[in-house]
Amino acid sequence: MQDREPTLEVWFKNLILLIHNSTEMLHILAICDINSPKGKAVNQRLTDLGVSYEIIPAVFPREPYPWSPLYDEKKRMRINGYPMVKGEIGCFLAHREAWKAVRSGSHDYVLILEDDFKITPENLAKIISVTEIKEARNLITLLLIANDKFSFRRWFKHKDIHLVLPTHNTYSTMAYFISKQSAATLIKHSESIFCPVDEYTNMEFLHHIPLVHTYPHLVEHDGSDSAIGLRTKPRIKIFRKIIRNYFRFVWTIKDKLSRFKIRLKLGLLSTKIETHRNPS
Repeated sequence: MQDREPTLEVWFKNLILLIHNSTEMLHILAICDINSPKGKAVNQRLTDLGVSYEIIPAVFPREPYPWSPLYDEKKRMRINGYPMVKGEIGCFLAHREAWKAVRSGSHDYVLILEDDFKITPENLAKIISVTEIKEARNLITLLLIANDKFSFRRWFKHKDIHLVLPTHNTYSTMAYFISKQSAATLIKHSESIFCPVDEYTNMEFLHHIPLVHTYPHLVEHDGSDSAIGLRTKPRIKIFRKIIRNYFRFVWTIKDKLSRFKIRLKLGLLSTKIETHRNPS
């Protein structure tokens, strides 16, 4: 008996199965206040995407000032000269809860999202393809940055996605991949909180995990306001400014040495620098 050609119905079922298996490769932890209108919108957005996801509740510190026993205000004042705000501490604590969920969960590689993300169906397929990059498993891989200009060295290409190493600080934790190993390391080195979480992840010399980015960026900002609230930089006294500048100088040296070691590790010492406008 000759084998019959697959019917259109069979092809369609196989396509649906392929898409389902692909989305199963992606697991998302979304940080949001699920009871708020924004949180409900996040839940619906992820449901519509058809991906595997969990909600990590946003943290609104209830303790009196300084709001958390992990907050190290003395260290914060030495380095910045002014304290953190309550929303920054709550945001950091929520990300730590997400890292704990990654560490104890059944998925080895997870995408963490804040509640102001926007993912298009076209970019969803590209995001899923990032999970196939074994070389990035124990790095922090950001899918969006806040900078208008983006300077980087290209490191690795997979399909239409480039993983690149930035040449400057890039502050964003709206969307990033981490592994179980990276999550455990981030938790270990954040027992003392003295800066916002987006600064902490960017300071590779604090946690020793290289931070790379996708290019082009795969997640967009939905245009909503930050739940952290107003963040201002108050004027500080001359004496405190001198102390701050000394610690900043020391940290700058540490940062440059750390970035050099990462370039060496990734084989990017002689790779040319490219500068582009943020395409997101």
